[in-house]
Amino acid sequence: MTENNSNESKDTPREIPLDDAQNEQQEHTPPTSEQAENPPPAQPARNLQPQWPNERGIPTHNPSQQSSSQQGSSYQQHPFQPNQDTFELPSFGQALALLPGHCLKAISQPSSRTFVSLKRYSTWNMVWLLVILSALTTALLASLPTTDNTPSIPISPALLFLLAIPGYFLFAIAQYYIARRLSDTGGGPFVEQCYTSLLPTLPAGIIELLASFIPAVSSAVSFVLGLYTIILNVMALKAVHNIGYGKATLAFLTPIFLLFGLLFLCILCATVAART
Repeated sequence: MTENNSNESKDTPREIPLDDAQNEQQEHTPPTSEQAENPPPAQPARNLQPQWPNERGIPTHNPSQQSSSQQGSSYQQHPFQPNQDTFELPSFGQALALLPGHCLKAISQPSSRTFVSLKRYSTWNMVWLLVILSALTTALLASLPTTDNTPSIPISPALLFLLAIPGYFLFAIAQYYIARRLSDTGGGPFVEQCYTSLLPTLPAGIIELLASFIPAVSSAVSFVLGLYTIILNVMALKAVHNIGYGKATLAFLTPIFLLFGLLFLCILCATVAART
């Protein structure tokens, strides 16, 4: 009896489930011409980005991961560029109240980011006020006597005050022309250059004026402030005209070299004329 059962089990074929049989038949069956011409649509790739649970515990995508197009769109105009569309210029009274804080920020936070955030407040009213105050500070410094009771500059303070205003604008125009030539984006407005360059110049002149009453440190303070003001003006040119530090330094120093070269040429011509 047992031998008959074993023989029957050997001869009886193994029953294969219907689903497995169909899958196995599909694997070994070659595709028809219709299937070859119209293949099934490819399944979309699975999103393998990490899931981050929110406050309710529901997994969401990482909000810090942005596409490259979104990341690049925020820097199309200029790095650290303020939103000019939503900014309104303050009135003269408001700008006057903000001016001490802007001067303090310009001289205490030396960076291109600082001048980019300050240049949007530039108006011609504030520029003229800063120019007049800076010229007045220069005239007061020139009127102070030296150790041998002689004026530091052999010119009257009133005349120096009148000459300082057009002298500043001539110097700024030369810087503006050179910086615009060196800029790949065409440079910024002239009023922004004037405003940002005068913000550190005025407090530096006031500090130098106060330090002149202490003869032991006045020379050292004047030298350090002069060098520091040059560095801040270079940063201002970089922020306004969107150029590098090298080009900004070249734009700042070129008018100075041209002025000294012109003075040297005038002295040389006067010396030659006196000998003949």
